[in-house]
Amino acid sequence: QQQQQQQPVVLFLPGGAFLIGYKMWAALFAQALSTFDVLVISADYRNYPFGTVPDMIEDVEDVIQWTLDHCHEYGGNPDKVVVVGQSAGAHLGMMALLLRQKKKKRNTIKGFIGLSGIFDLSDACDLYARHGLSKAFVEEKLFDNQRNNCDPIQVVETSSPDAMMENLPPIEIWHGTADKTVDWRSSKAFASKLEQSCNTHVRFQSYPHFTHTDPIIETIFEGNHVLHYDICHCIEEWCNVTLDFEPPSSSPRCPRLMVQLARRFSPF
Repeated sequence: QQQQQQQPVVLFLPGGAFLIGYKMWAALFAQALSTFDVLVISADYRNYPFGTVPDMIEDVEDVIQWTLDHCHEYGGNPDKVVVVGQSAGAHLGMMALLLRQKKKKRNTIKGFIGLSGIFDLSDACDLYARHGLSKAFVEEKLFDNQRNNCDPIQVVETSSPDAMMENLPPIEIWHGTADKTVDWRSSKAFASKLEQSCNTHVRFQSYPHFTHTDPIIETIFEGNHVLHYDICHCIEEWCNVTLDFEPPSSSPRCPRLMVQLARRFSPF
């Protein structure tokens, strides 16, 4: 009876180009989802230079296990945990789930949603190159000369279905078509490759005119919660629950013109 009263849990993994990730990037996102009667846990992980991408993946693996072990202490149901990652957080979450599968850990995660994700690290190398960081620096320092081992599309392409793909949770890959940081078509290609390689539900969805940060910033300021409703529909389906919620306010937090201008001039 106590477990039935516990809330479904969203473990949110923030982005930050592996350099400036911070749990408070999820503040507005968590406020929006909390109105749907969902417990949101936002996680920190090491950023470079305090850790390499393999270290960050290890941190996220630990965060997933901590959430499963301790979310009940905050009113969450450990049997109804969904992982949501944005940008670099989507990459780290996807890699952590793939590695948990490789290590034969029992899958108790109900689903994964990747928002504006970096699922092909060649995109990350191109991004850093545009900002003055050489490919050699990124390969050696950021990826610790282990790029192929922490590149989701490479891991999927080189893994046999029975070794890794047989027990993944349902996966949704969502991306805005106005993203200037990571091309949405890269996410679509990854979702297609993953769908061909595993026996679980994989679906790609595009969001017209959404920028890289719309899921966590612009749409919330605008009072547009279509993506947050979509997340809650996934939670209801995957966790077999009916969310009893008060819809988040559709009133903009600032003039919509300001949000439109922010999208236009956003570097993301």
